[in-house]
Amino acid sequence: MTPAGHLIFFTTCFVSIALQTGIGFGFPLCAMIVLPYLFPYSEALALTQGTALFSTLYLALRFRKSIRWDVLLPVLIPAAVAGVLFTAFSFTVGSAEIRIMLGAALVLVSVWFLAFASRVRITPKKSTGIIMGIISGAGSGLFGIGGPPAGLYLMPAIGDKTEYTATIQTLFSICNIINLSVRLILGTHSSYYLPLFAEGAVAVSAGTLFGVWVLKRIKTDTLAKAVYIFVGVTGTVMILQNLNVLK
Repeated sequence: MTPAGHLIFFTTCFVSIALQTGIGFGFPLCAMIVLPYLFPYSEALALTQGTALFSTLYLALRFRKSIRWDVLLPVLIPAAVAGVLFTAFSFTVGSAEIRIMLGAALVLVSVWFLAFASRVRITPKKSTGIIMGIISGAGSGLFGIGGPPAGLYLMPAIGDKTEYTATIQTLFSICNIINLSVRLILGTHSSYYLPLFAEGAVAVSAGTLFGVWVLKRIKTDTLAKAVYIFVGVTGTVMILQNLNVLK
């Protein structure tokens, strides 16, 4: 990997975790915009999920006494099962096709949060948790993007901010470990992994501190809107680029 590639990888992890510090989730959302251009898709997703663990595990362990297992389990179990199934399915889809699917997912996330999320409130029932868990697991297994549906269920179900953080980061940690394990078992291997994970850990640590500093100076709503506009535009470009590949 070239020095420029390392710089892009480090910067991507740094910026992505800084944004996640501001809006609660979004590391995979932003990282998967860039990393598939540096690595084969499956390796990019494995690196994203593995690097994200440095942040999610830290927060889950730090606030472990505040985890709401009663609220978490209805979404965790279906998310884990769906994650395994859709991770395996992703190995059967061509590179251009899955990039188009990723682009479509990015556009949908962007439109949802910009136009509808503030007006729609998910009822925090167990049946709703199961549905959101399946959607979250599918998104995580295919694209590494499982945060939005999980957040929509957990946020109204948990009133306390610390409990919400502990619970959703535990969900991300467990699902990332499971999905990453499936990818490694099914053949996602790279000699780059160990040094890149170490590089990603440094970027995530620095990005978290920077994100906290930025938060004090920028309104969270303003930051979130800028992120989702960028995500939507990027998803559209990704779709158009890969439609040309399929022609």
